[in-house]
Amino acid sequence: MQRGRGMKDGHRNYVWGQIQRDRAWAEQGGKCLYCKWPMGRFEATREHRKPKCRGGTDDDSNIGASHKDCNLAKGDMPEHVFKRQLNGNMDTESYYVMRVRTYLRLARRVERAVKRIRESVT
Repeated sequence: MQRGRGMKDGHRNYVWGQIQRDRAWAEQGGKCLYCKWPMGRFEATREHRKPKCRGGTDDDSNIGASHKDCNLAKGDMPEHVFKRQLNGNMDTESYYVMRVRTYLRLARRVERAVKRIRESVT
């Protein structure tokens, strides 16, 4: 693999993303931005409060830390819309239902991708 300028910039952006995630995690007291459940530092993902596809930026003010499942469930929704869906309270049952739905959605995506790959090979 060629180690050109792009590779260094990509690594720099990756490291900066980790620093932002760690800062947000510490500011939130080690709890998820959405479900408020505790999470480990390495379990947290960098979450854009206002999605980049909707004009959000990589500024620290737009970055939060969330569980991967919460991040995936939110998708490209604005933060206030997703929080409204959660109704501010996330009991144990609702949390696990959300996680199962997220995994099922991902499983369907993987299944479709595998199908496309198999079709392209044959």
